[in-house]
Amino acid sequence: MPQAKAPTPKVGRGDSMVDRLKNGVMKRGATWSFRIRVGDHLVGEGGFAEKEEAEAARDKARVAWREGRLPAVPTRETVAAYLARWLKIHESQVKPSTLASYQMHVDVHIAPAIGDLPLKKLTRATLTTFYAGLRRRARPRGKEQEGAQAPLAPATVRRIAATLHKALADAVDEGTLGWNPGDRVKLPKEKAGELRELQSWEAGELKAFIEVTDSDRLAPMWRLFAFTGMRRGEVVGLKWRDVDLKAGTISVRRALAVVGNELQETTPKRGRARVVNLDAATTAALESWRKRQARERDAWPAPWPEGHRVFTLEDGSDLHPDLVTRAFARHVKVAGVPPIRLHDVRHTHASLALRSGQPVKVVSERLGHADVAFTMRVYQHVLPGMQQEAADSFAALVEAAETKRPKVLGE
Repeated sequence: MPQAKAPTPKVGRGDSMVDRLKNGVMKRGATWSFRIRVGDHLVGEGGFAEKEEAEAARDKARVAWREGRLPAVPTRETVAAYLARWLKIHESQVKPSTLASYQMHVDVHIAPAIGDLPLKKLTRATLTTFYAGLRRRARPRGKEQEGAQAPLAPATVRRIAATLHKALADAVDEGTLGWNPGDRVKLPKEKAGELRELQSWEAGELKAFIEVTDSDRLAPMWRLFAFTGMRRGEVVGLKWRDVDLKAGTISVRRALAVVGNELQETTPKRGRARVVNLDAATTAALESWRKRQARERDAWPAPWPEGHRVFTLEDGSDLHPDLVTRAFARHVKVAGVPPIRLHDVRHTHASLALRSGQPVKVVSERLGHADVAFTMRVYQHVLPGMQQEAADSFAALVEAAETKRPKVLGE
């Protein structure tokens, strides 16, 4: 009697690995993944919302494999181990303040959450979940609330994401990864009411502050903050070689930053130097201050440091930025003006300059912004009023003009 033939198992659509992994792309639940063969291994990534996104990432990985940028054997290096190596490499490549920011992001936020994951297992879905979790991350708020949950602001999450994205991009460049799982990750957005309204003074309030600080030893410094919009580190890091009193200009090419517990001279934000013009009164104030500083140096019993800073303590040593911030708060209280941060004096300068009719491009250059578009986004609350003024000015110009018509032959 012939032996009965075992029935061939039925495979439904999408149940076969061959069907699901057709052309290296498959759907798992609501998202898409891809896999490619690298030596004896299948490697890939998941979490793509659309099939086209998974296919694009698959093609990019195939190119990386052909170009030798994808390791044949998946590395067992963890995210934390790689980031420690990455930070070591960057010690001599970035500003100390930037390195400190990277280190803080890694130590406080990234490594505790995903540091134990294998670097090769990092996916877009993992990062999306991680960034969403940062909005509910525990953050110290004092001993009485140790361990309390406090959400991180979306802007903070974006900075952490930027650090991790750069690290992963460098992993791609060195061949450790074939693609960057941080590409096109959706980051938390600002919710209604979360956007911080920029604080600034009106012109009269700024004048009250200047009048109160006029008797202060460092009165020219407070004036420089108000009349140039320079950052705190740029003002305290300024050297006399950067000041041209004859031309009435300042070359902003350095800053003094607190890195750890030490003061370090660094470049301005984004590493861009710029020239800021001074008004006549501010130039005169700096001229008088230079003479006073020379008298202080001559009267001091010990030699001054050779830093040649514009603003110093009585012994010639550097002004600590935090000391300047505390002094500012005391002057604000005495002046009786609305309390704002020292950095908000920069916003005050920009807002008043824009309201006075200064072109956005000029204000952007004075502040040292990356581009005009950034200035417009930050100070968009000022621009609507400027549009109304422009409309009224244009209408007044036309109404006041004499009517002129071309002469017609025969008239």
